Amino acid sequence: MEDVKVNDRLIHVESGTWPLSLRNVRDRHPNISFPEEPSVEDMRSLGYEVIHPTTKPSGDFIVMETIPVQGEDDLYYQTWETRAYDPSEYQNELEVRRRTAYDQVVALEVRTFEKGFKYSFPNGTQQHVQLRVGDLARITGLRVAADAVIDGTLTLPGGGGFIFRTFEDNNVPMTAEEMVALTNGALIAYTQAVQVVWSLKDQIASAELFADLPEIPVVLIEGFQDV
Repeated sequence: MEDVKVNDRLIHVESGTWPLSLRNVRDRHPNISFPEEPSVEDMRSLGYEVIHPTTKPSGDFIVMETIPVQGEDDLYYQTWETRAYDPSEYQNELEVRRRTAYDQVVALEVRTFEKGFKYSFPNGTQQHVQLRVGDLARITGLRVAADAVIDGTLTLPGGGGFIFRTFEDNNVPMTAEEMVALTNGALIAYTQAVQVVWSLKDQIASAELFADLPEIPVVLIEGFQDV
């Protein structure tokens, strides 16, 4: 015999009162001692039926839950009604969706630049070069220093090379020429990523219909960060 669970919703059939919880039913019948999970038959004897969930419709319309209806199997099912947006509702919902999409793009941008792009280092490993604002400033400084070493206007302490620290917290020794190649790669990767971000933001800002809003990808650029 099926039991009524604590999270089940119920309807009082005669009055049409819904949704009710087990706690609501207990409050309505203070003189009855209920088990923790009463049976469906126990509830039915008091005039209550479990509301069985159904899939909420999705689309460009307003969805409202209405009073459950009895199916051909005599069970009661969650019921939905839909209606079209009026013009002001449509604009309000469009603005909500714009803000949601924009926030998703910003979060994707932060995640992408936090980890950075995959790069094949001279030591044979593939690791990530971060592209946050502070990282770009550091990379720019390293590029200036590498150019100076190459043209002979700068000698590093001890005549040594460069050390680059990756997202994985590894120190990778690099020559000046290798550092120039890395900074070139970082500039190209950053430009590619930020152009995708700008494109998504522009599509969101110019959207006049729900269908105009872009689908926000899980990753900004396929293969950008794969190792």
